[in-house]
Amino acid sequence: MSSKTKNSWLASTYQKYSFFSTEKTDGMFATVIIVLPSQFTGGTAHLEHGGITSVVDCSSTSLTKTTVISWYTDVTHEIKPITSGYRLALSYNLIHTTSATPPAMPAISSETNDALRHTFHSWKHHPEARPLKIMYLLKHRYAQAGLKGAALKGVDTYKHSRLNHFARQFSFHLGLASVECHISGMGDDNGGRRRRDYWGGNPDMVEVYTKKMTISHLVDLDGELLTEDVCCLRGAGDNKGYVEGETIPVNLRAMVESAAPDKEEYEGYQENVS
Repeated sequence: MSSKTKNSWLASTYQKYSFFSTEKTDGMFATVIIVLPSQFTGGTAHLEHGGITSVVDCSSTSLTKTTVISWYTDVTHEIKPITSGYRLALSYNLIHTTSATPPAMPAISSETNDALRHTFHSWKHHPEARPLKIMYLLKHRYAQAGLKGAALKGVDTYKHSRLNHFARQFSFHLGLASVECHISGMGDDNGGRRRRDYWGGNPDMVEVYTKKMTISHLVDLDGELLTEDVCCLRGAGDNKGYVEGETIPVNLRAMVESAAPDKEEYEGYQENVS
């Protein structure tokens, strides 16, 4: 994908106008507004998509901070009038320049929103029926360092936004954690006769000895550490396993174990030593 920006300067005053000039052009898929340090009150941005609303108010810190607001073109938006002072901002139109489908907000089903709202409402008013936690596997992989809500991308950003909307409404908390899976076993090296420099890469694993999956480094959406260890298993011995209803998808461990590894180590053929 290739994109370019079209920008313009504008200043809004409380005396008559309070708007952002975002004239739609061919290929435009989003708007970015950068509010530069300037003192004003009012001018809140009201965004709505698929029944979910968000209000952005940067007036209280407008004199000392720069604020960036953005939305896709299919998001309904309204900028309320400024009630005092002057607002200085940069307005950018993001324009898609290839034949591929331009970025857009995924379609939101009102039925899905209603189901989420009903679920959070039920958990809040019937605590005996709610799980202690729910662990959801994100689509993308993220480095543990710098893990926070702002680091999410693609569909993960969209899901985070929807869940956080209802979590805040019903006083629940969202966090992010790292999932690691370690698998060790015997490699198919043909009794030591298969050489990596000939075959290339590491041999396949023909027998698994151990599997261990851990969930750690739980942080809040601002990246602040909550705990290093997240208990994801209960029970002991052969009865140790995931609690039903606490993972999405239910086969979360199988999905992690079957994914392509980030790192492989091969020690080579080891002869029996007596």
